[in-house]
Amino acid sequence: MNNYFMSGKLMHKASDHNTKRCEVEKWVFLPHSDFERLKANPYQEHEAITAARDLMYEDKNAYHCIMLLDEHGDDQ
Repeated sequence: MNNYFMSGKLMHKASDHNTKRCEVEKWVFLPHSDFERLKANPYQEHEAITAARDLMYEDKNAYHCIMLLDEHGDDQ
């Protein structure tokens, strides 16, 4: 994947945020039904998240994370 886009609602000026680089360590494609369930309740457990737990951490330079994607949709 060469390009990806994120959507978000900005509530404050950029100067109000302490930002840090976010590095995607793994792209995880989920079945549409799983992706929709996680969108509706993002704090629920999912085996894809549990399996990649060691890839998600923070160090002095960045937040390291996984990117969850809908394998059949365009909404990430």
